[in-house]
Amino acid sequence: MIDNWRLIIFITLLVFSFSYAKDTLIFGICPHDSGPTKVKRWYVLADYLSKKLGKKVIVSEDFTFDAFIKKFSNGEYDFVYINPMHYVVAHNLQGYMVFAKEKGRKDQGVIIVRKDSSINHVSQLKGKKLVFPSPTAWSATILVAAYLNDNGLVYGKDYSAIYTNGPHEVTALAIIKRFADAGGSLERFVKNARPFIRSNIKILAKTQRTSPHVFAYSPKLDAQTKTDLQQALFSLNREGRDVLLTIGFKGIEVYSDEDMNDVREIMRKLGLPFDKVKGLD
Repeated sequence: MIDNWRLIIFITLLVFSFSYAKDTLIFGICPHDSGPTKVKRWYVLADYLSKKLGKKVIVSEDFTFDAFIKKFSNGEYDFVYINPMHYVVAHNLQGYMVFAKEKGRKDQGVIIVRKDSSINHVSQLKGKKLVFPSPTAWSATILVAAYLNDNGLVYGKDYSAIYTNGPHEVTALAIIKRFADAGGSLERFVKNARPFIRSNIKILAKTQRTSPHVFAYSPKLDAQTKTDLQQALFSLNREGRDVLLTIGFKGIEVYSDEDMNDVREIMRKLGLPFDKVKGLD
């Protein structure tokens, strides 16, 4: 009798697991907003996709880079909106494939300093302490490091770095509170930051523009689900203008793995590996 009950429990769990994998998609968001409130905007997109796909799309609430990377490295996401460097690694290791990005978008980092800072040129950052959101943040860390490298300032040699492992607001506050002399950020963050932040920082320099965050799906998805997901996302351009407005997108456009070669080139320049998520730490 006990063995029979064990068999019943095993079959029940097996059926439940299969049903969950079949009827539910986990959507991973690389965190770059400030806290859970802004992450909630992705729920609008998830609800839209759920209706289009006939499957429940669940947003994985990861409010720190470390939490996201842990789940991502474990292959817990069916599809993601992801940092371009993370994508390159995920494509190499797990077979994730990019299929879309925000229409017209390119990523660009900025270097910010306090508004009352005497630093007026990047050359003055030599010997200074810089703050970044995380070692693997693409625009605010990697692109800034590449820009500094092109201007003769080598990471770990000509300046030191600290990481907040949090949203861009924390980076800005670290500079305002004088824990660092400068830092990496995003221009759109500076423009949209709350008044206290905007009134106390300024942009010192801007990096080159590259491939942005992208949508990519896991190789474990079946071919039909991949096709349906692409069609559902692209349908936003025709039927989901209100959803696009909520997530702050102009539209959705096709993007390919080949389009990500500019990211690979910068990674090579900085000596970053393609086989693991490793930033400037």
